[in-house]
Amino acid sequence: MSHLQEDLATRMLRSQLETLFTNHLDPQENQVLKLRYGLCNNVAHTLKATGEEMGLTIPEVRNVLYRALSKLRKPQVARALRDYMEDDDL
Repeated sequence: MSHLQEDLATRMLRSQLETLFTNHLDPQENQVLKLRYGLCNNVAHTLKATGEEMGLTIPEVRNVLYRALSKLRKPQVARALRDYMEDDDL
């Protein structure tokens, strides 16, 4: 895969994630996932740093992550990501 194709695939995946996050997560869950896994600026934050940024304790960040990931594991949401991954062979 060329650099241009990889860049396009990355942008498409980010767009798909943004849509899924917006449609299935509340704003706090959305922001915590983005910070924790570096989905905005490619810099993943620790639980502590995520909590400091969001005004949450580490256990609260864990709870928000658990809730968000549980929602994303629901079949209709997971299917959208799985279909994307299979179609693009990432």
